[in-house]
Amino acid sequence: MLGAAQLTALKEWLRSESGSKVVVSSVPFTRNLRGPDSADSWAGFLWERDSILDMMKQGGGAIILSGDRHENAATMFPAKAKGDKRLPSSRLRR
Repeated sequence: MLGAAQLTALKEWLRSESGSKVVVSSVPFTRNLRGPDSADSWAGFLWERDSILDMMKQGGGAIILSGDRHENAATMFPAKAKGDKRLPSSRLRR
């Protein structure tokens, strides 16, 4: 989805000591979409998405803001294995 240069730059920034970080994506970071249309969503690039989530878990202090006009949600990305940090989700109230 990002390409090698953008992915490397993002990971370097996530590793940096610059405090809190907000990653913004114009497509939902969830993996809800399946089928032929997943080629232009994060569902079509799960290995890349997972590597970004792993980097965010290692560094802490990062959140993701993503979505489009068809989807809105507050999502918690659970830890994969014992010892991994959970990424907290926001609690939305109407």
